[in-house]
Amino acid sequence: PLSRWWKVSDTPGMHPMVVAPLTDQADDGLDPYDRANVLFGLVARCATMSASYLTDYVVADAVVMQVAGPRWQERAAAAQRAGYWSRVDGGWLIVDDSTNFVHIRKAAELEWERARKRDTSNPALVVPVRLRDGDGCRYCGVIVNWRARKGGRAGTYDHVYPGRSARGPDDLRV
Repeated sequence: PLSRWWKVSDTPGMHPMVVAPLTDQADDGLDPYDRANVLFGLVARCATMSASYLTDYVVADAVVMQVAGPRWQERAAAAQRAGYWSRVDGGWLIVDDSTNFVHIRKAAELEWERARKRDTSNPALVVPVRLRDGDGCRYCGVIVNWRARKGGRAGTYDHVYPGRSARGPDDLRV
């Protein structure tokens, strides 16, 4: 099975969203450093839930309530002020900043990966492609190594139309 995951970049510690709570004048009883950590933890836990349920960066109010506790509305508003997310109908949309903050695999990305794996393991598709193309890359002509997992000579089946399942052998290339 394909994993549903989220990852944090290696630079969020000083990201403007993460440090914004240090200057927030909220009267929430928290030291600014605790506020920064509480909000980062809240959003990180919510991102985990979004990844688990394939909600494409959207977190329902009920999830925020469950994660943040009785002061969830106050904490959600503080996370919005910091720039972590924006309000959407019934919940929150986490900022999609995969380079500098967080990346969550979206449902479409996972579905395409599933379709690609189905196509490239389907003998009715790959046998005719292999008979047609042999072991030569259809684009550059290099003979591929089907046992290799990485490198320029690793053999793979590529879709002619990325993002679309193969309808027949003509939609795949060595």
